[in-house]
Amino acid sequence: MQHLRKHILPYVIIPLLILAVSSSYYKFMVLHDTIVSYEGYCDETTESCFVGCEEEINNQADCPEDSVYYFTEIERKASNLIKLCGDSIIDCETADYCPESEFDCTVTYCDPKFDLDEFTGETLCESTTQINQLNN
Repeated sequence: MQHLRKHILPYVIIPLLILAVSSSYYKFMVLHDTIVSYEGYCDETTESCFVGCEEEINNQADCPEDSVYYFTEIERKASNLIKLCGDSIIDCETADYCPESEFDCTVTYCDPKFDLDEFTGETLCESTTQINQLNN
């Protein structure tokens, strides 16, 4: 027993650390059991979209007109995204929408009452239409 107390680090703590790291690797890298959030397509004429700028600026009003883009925020499980698009998710148009059969997918549209710029207090939305689609 004295030997175990003296060498508790190699006999107890290191195996527990290896177990914790292994289970995390399996969960996130093998099962892809994480929630990913990314920008999806948004039609600014019919939907309430977030407004982004491709250039680094401090104020949205300073963004050149050709650098403005409109988007929604999409959240879904990484495993579902890989099933939907494969390894190339950058150019996957079906990832911009949530199919009816996918219950863990959320599309968030901009809400002018809540989505405000932290510096200016102005809305980050293009349209005043409020839409929130949640497939649960």
